[in-house]
Amino acid sequence: MLKKRIIPALLIKGSSIVKSIKFDEHRIVGDFISTSKVFSKRFADEMFILDIDAYKNENINYANIFEISKFCNMPLTVGGGIKKFENAKKLFENGADKVVIRTSYFENKNIISDIAKYYGNQSVIVCMDIKLNNNRLMMYDNNSSNFLDPFNEIKNIENLGAGEILINFVDLDGTMNGFDINFLNKMNDKTKIPLIAMGGCGSKKDFLEAFNTGVEAVAAGSIFFWIGETIISIKEYLYKNGVNVRLN
Repeated sequence: MLKKRIIPALLIKGSSIVKSIKFDEHRIVGDFISTSKVFSKRFADEMFILDIDAYKNENINYANIFEISKFCNMPLTVGGGIKKFENAKKLFENGADKVVIRTSYFENKNIISDIAKYYGNQSVIVCMDIKLNNNRLMMYDNNSSNFLDPFNEIKNIENLGAGEILINFVDLDGTMNGFDINFLNKMNDKTKIPLIAMGGCGSKKDFLEAFNTGVEAVAAGSIFFWIGETIISIKEYLYKNGVNVRLN
């Protein structure tokens, strides 16, 4: 049985790590390289590096990914600015283990199947940014303001060959008010693809409630920067509550 994963999610803006609230109000919380080094030593199961400006600026900092890969002692997942297969290929060449596709799902879906065929399904994650629209939770693209029904898109994501789906709650981002557990339960019922929950985690209980829906991983940032919880303290709590996590 696969271990459940705890993933620090580091949002990159320029050369800084930032934290946002509902995709806005970006606050600098540290230097890109030094913060990555800290999390590399904290018993995480994977690390997310998500460049929030790379798509808009059409500039992926491959050199920074290469630098992180030299000391990162866990799988390294990178997102931001991936518009074509060649972008993903260069990220893998510079040390990424997986890539996250978000906006390109709306603009160039074939990139997902291209990456999956060349590197394997496990190498590509599709991010669903979930946002309330007309009283419905929808899959949202903040670059075009387009909305799609996430339950209709799941089968398409499966057919394209994605290995995992990242559920990122836009309206809960940075609030530390917990996940939308009802939505996670519904999504798990719709797919066999492993799900990762992100956006809203503020306590050890939030991790537990998310894992109890059946998600395979939880990605978080604010709880580590503002609350001061450590990955090992969260894992010990989860283990005591019956969650199969890696403790060392």
